[in-house]
Parts: sequence; structure tokens; C-alpha cells
Amino acid sequence: MPPSVVAVLPIRNLTGDASMDYLAEALTQVLIADLASVHAIRVPPYDAVASFRDPQLASSVIAGKLGANLLLYGSIAAGGDRLGMT
Repeated sequence: MPPSVVAVLPIRNLTGDASMDYLAEALTQVLIADLASVHAIRVPPYDAVASFRDPQLASSVIAGKLGANLLLYGSIAAGGDRLGMT
């Protein structure tokens, strides 16, 4: 049985602060690297998922383009002096 393919889509920056884009990108790359170390799954590299930063396509279309069984979405948002990630 081939390994499952888990695509980590670029984490969206919902803070309203464009200077936090670097953090969202860095978190995406860290998640990709960490998941790629799991031998039971395959994880497309950042370059393969980068164009889906603000996806206008349905999840099924994105998964098909990436050959993924699973998509991982995330975002960062600010509230006062706190930063949260989902």
C-alpha cells in the first residue's frame, strides 16, 4: 500500500499585519519538515504547495493537483498582544 500523502497548505496570515507573513511561511515550512520525517506518509515540499496560499479552488481540486489524500490548513491571528495559531 502506498503511503498517504499529506499536503500542508501555506498557513494564512489573518493578523492584518503583512510583516507577519514571514512567520506564517516559516511555520508552514517547519510543519512540512516535521511531517516529512514520518516515514508512513509523504509530504509535498513547500514549493509544490506555495501557490495555494489563498486558495480559490475547492479542496478536492487542490488535493487532486497535489496528489494528496489529506490537506492540512492553518492560520495565525492576533488578539491584543497575543498571537494564535489554528
